Amino acid sequence: MKLLSPSFFSAMSIRSQLKKNPFEALTKIAALDGDVIQLKIADKQAYFINNSEAALSILERTPDYYKPNDLIDPLAPLLGKSILRAEPEDFLLMRDLLHPAFQPEQFAGYTTVMQEEIDSMFAEMFQKRGTYDKLNIETEMLRLIIRFTARNFIASGLEINADSLHEALQDILDFNSLPNIIKLREKCAGKPAQAALLKNTPQFVSEAITFFDDMVDHIGSDFMQVTSDRGTFLQVLYTAYRNKSITYQQVIDQVKTILYACTFSLAETITLVLHNIDTTPGLKKKVETEVDAAIENANTPADYATMFPLLQSIIFETERLYPPHWILQRFAADSDKIGEILIPADSWIIIAPWILHRNNSFGKDPLSFNPERFVNQKELSSRLIPYEFGAYSLPGAELARYEIIYTLVQIIHKSRVLFYKKQSPELTGAPVLHAKELLFTKVERRNK
Repeated sequence: MKLLSPSFFSAMSIRSQLKKNPFEALTKIAALDGDVIQLKIADKQAYFINNSEAALSILERTPDYYKPNDLIDPLAPLLGKSILRAEPEDFLLMRDLLHPAFQPEQFAGYTTVMQEEIDSMFAEMFQKRGTYDKLNIETEMLRLIIRFTARNFIASGLEINADSLHEALQDILDFNSLPNIIKLREKCAGKPAQAALLKNTPQFVSEAITFFDDMVDHIGSDFMQVTSDRGTFLQVLYTAYRNKSITYQQVIDQVKTILYACTFSLAETITLVLHNIDTTPGLKKKVETEVDAAIENANTPADYATMFPLLQSIIFETERLYPPHWILQRFAADSDKIGEILIPADSWIIIAPWILHRNNSFGKDPLSFNPERFVNQKELSSRLIPYEFGAYSLPGAELARYEIIYTLVQIIHKSRVLFYKKQSPELTGAPVLHAKELLFTKVERRNK
C-alpha cells in the first residue's frame, strides 16, 4: 500500500473544490499515484481510499471501528433516529429488528403487489392508445417504487386495502410535495452537485419532510391498527414498540427512511438501465429476446437472478458507471491499519465508488458502457459498491436487487421505452446520483 500526502491540496482548496464540482475534484485526487491519499479538510485529517480492496476492507470492518460520519446530518430532520443515522450499537439492534421483514419467504407476497402495481401503471398509460408520449420516466419510476414500498411495508400492517391506498397516494403523488422535490432538483440541475446539495438542503429537506409526513399521515395515522405479528415491516416495528425496545418517534423515522431509501436509488437505477438499453446499438433487441423467452418460466427471485444474464449484466454495468451512492464517508472511531498505513482515530475516510468503479480493475476501457464485462464474471460483480455496503449494509438489500430486475423484466416485456435524448446524461449527486435534466420518453406497448 502506498500513502501520499500531497502538499498542494490545502484544506481550503479541497473543501472548495469538493463543493464546486465534487466529481472533478475526486477525479483529480484519484489521479495521484497512491492507494491512500492523506488530505486535510477543515480541521479534520482525511484519507481518500484509492484502492478497491482497501475500500472493501474498511466497509466490511465492524461498526465500532468505522461509522458513517456527519455528512448526512443535513438530512437529520428527515431521517431522524432511523437506521441510516444510528450509532453502531443502535444500528445493529435496528438491523436485527428489521431482518424478519426482508426474509425470502416474504418475497412471494411482495411480488404479487409489485405485479399489480406494474399492471396498474400500464393500464393507466395505455388506456386510450398503444403509445404514451412525453413521459418523464424518472418520475414514473419514482411513483411506481413508492407504491411498491407503501403497500408492501406500510399498508400490509394496517387495515387498508389497495384502492384506499391508491386514493391516498394519488393525492400525495400528484398534487403535493413530490412535484416540488422534482422541481427543486431541476432548479439545482445546472449547479455543481455538492454545492447544490449544501445550498438547497434546507429546502429539499423541508419539501421531503412534508411529502413523507403526508405519507405517514395518510397511510399510518392509526398505528394501533396493527394487530398481527406476521413479520411484515410495520408489524415488526409495532412489536418492538409494544415491547418498549424502540420509541414511537423511532417507528415514524424508520417509516420515513424506508419510503426515502427504497425509492430514489431504485428509481434512478431503473431509469438509467432503460436509457442504456435504448441508446446502446443492438442491445435493445437482444435484451427483449432474452426477456420474452424466459419470462414465462421465471417464478421466484432465484429465477430472476439466473434466467436473465444479459439484463443482469446491464444492471451491473449501469451500477458500475452510475452508482447511486457515489460517495461513502466513514469516521474512524478507533485507530486502524490499512496494510502498513496507520489510520488515526477521529479521521475522516472518503470512499468514492464513482472513482473505484472506473479504474482498470474492471477491465479495459473502464469509462465505456460495456455490459459484456460482467457476463459470467461473478467475482467482478462482487466488487461493486453501488449502495451502502459491508458492516452498514441495510437488511433490504437483497429485496432491492430483486425489485430492480423484476421491474425491468416486466417493463421490457410489456413495452419499449424510447428516450428523446440519446446522449449519456449529465449527472448530479444530490441526494443520490441522477441525471441533471428530466429524461422524457416515448413508451410503446409490446405485449399485454
